[in-house]
Amino acid sequence: MTAVLIGIGAAVLDVPLVMAIALVTFVTSYIPYLGAIFSAAFAVLIALGAQGTTEALILLVIILVVQNVVQTLVLTKLTSDRLRLHPIVNLGSTIVGAAVAGLLGATLSAPVTVIVLDVLKHRREGLATGAAPRASDGAARLTEAGGGPPSAPAPTPARTSAPSSTPGSTPSSTPEESA
Repeated sequence: MTAVLIGIGAAVLDVPLVMAIALVTFVTSYIPYLGAIFSAAFAVLIALGAQGTTEALILLVIILVVQNVVQTLVLTKLTSDRLRLHPIVNLGSTIVGAAVAGLLGATLSAPVTVIVLDVLKHRREGLATGAAPRASDGAARLTEAGGGPPSAPAPTPARTSAPSSTPGSTPSSTPEESA
């Protein structure tokens, strides 16, 4: 979304290499904090070299508005709402994820946080009701939702053997008969 808006701004200002600017903005938008700075510098340097100071400053204002308002506020709010995660928790998990595992940690921090919070919530609910959580609960929920591995067929009940009708043999007694 930010790449499209910045690309449109560059096209309106008649800056060359609009697709390259949009592509660099798109790719670097996945790098927290530094990606926005890198993509802005790339776009502004192209505008400065091709159009001059005025267009470069206008493009810088467009980039700052898009990066700060759209990416930081709107997309964080949409992500937080969709994942049912408070924006501050989302921001904190991104910072911790980046510190622990770099770019991959920052990218996966929100989904991992939601999974951990969900597991803790289900564990707490299980302890509150007095029922110990079972290891198969997660697999059962996946299977009920249509995901996960198919369930194994139910075991067949053990059959009691019928008395042997072979000549010369004595019928064996079942445990029910001997009681």
